[in-house]
Amino acid sequence: MTDNIANDGRDASGTQRRSDGTRSGATSEGAGSAAGAPDTSPQLARARRATAEAWRRLEEQYGLLTSDEVAERLRLNPQNRNVVSSLRKARKIIGVRRGSSYRYPGFQLDDQSILPVIEPLLEVADTNAWTSDDLCLWMLGPNTYFDREDRPVDHLAEPEAVLAAAKLAMEARW
Repeated sequence: MTDNIANDGRDASGTQRRSDGTRSGATSEGAGSAAGAPDTSPQLARARRATAEAWRRLEEQYGLLTSDEVAERLRLNPQNRNVVSSLRKARKIIGVRRGSSYRYPGFQLDDQSILPVIEPLLEVADTNAWTSDDLCLWMLGPNTYFDREDRPVDHLAEPEAVLAAAKLAMEARW
């Protein structure tokens, strides 16, 4: 597997890999499946490109940081390399699998700490079976909850508003 930071979550075989370690989706865009099934639909191809673009924008705007980079920003002891991993496992920081390692979206950190809204956001996501990938992509998408339909990530200084928008989005039943 390659560690392509700007990838769309697919491993070297083209299989979609989610941050929870599960695989989903077709083997590759445009490749037909057995029994003469049609190629990937144009809608699915567009959705995959849009997802890849969202991850690229996240990387460009906020960074997808390594655990060492997070530890440095949080001024943690560099001798304890497992602190960031422990925070991720305890659902106190958002970590997304990219290739063979976890990366941490930079938007959740200020100069020396994890933003207070992150842990409750992860709780809402967990309660509603949203993965860390789902949460990150939601944070970057326009949202009608906000006056100008801007992104939740643009409102991290307003934790109550972000949590209310998250609950509306994640708890919606169709």
